[in-house]
Amino acid sequence: MGSLSPGSTYSDDEAWMWPTYLHTDILTSCNYRETKSGKLTIIAKLKINPEKQTKFEETMATAKQHAYSDKEPGTLTYRILRVLDCGGQPTGECVAFEEYLNKTALMTHASLPHIQDFLADTEIIASVSLDFVDGMSTPVIPTEC
Repeated sequence: MGSLSPGSTYSDDEAWMWPTYLHTDILTSCNYRETKSGKLTIIAKLKINPEKQTKFEETMATAKQHAYSDKEPGTLTYRILRVLDCGGQPTGECVAFEEYLNKTALMTHASLPHIQDFLADTEIIASVSLDFVDGMSTPVIPTEC
């Protein structure tokens, strides 16, 4: 497998590896330090294996509690959103919106035991798409189903 990059989609055998590459190849190759806001903001689109949905939800609940505690002072925003179809039913996909003060804050988050345990379970995530983003002065208008 080649180097992973922002905006790419990873599936099957590659999906579980994205967090490792996130902390090495992507962070060192992206010019995130020069964003307008100066923050490190990540949007990850995750497809969760149905048999691991409960484990995913438990881990994300713990991650959210830690993110908004004094254990992660550099985590500014940590939201996990469930994607719904036009009928309001869950699709099995989630969107993670994570905003960190800087790279050190992200590394602190990633080094916590519950995150390490989550990353070690290679069967939770079926696929992932990863993007680094920065604020816009013009609002994004959502599309309808």
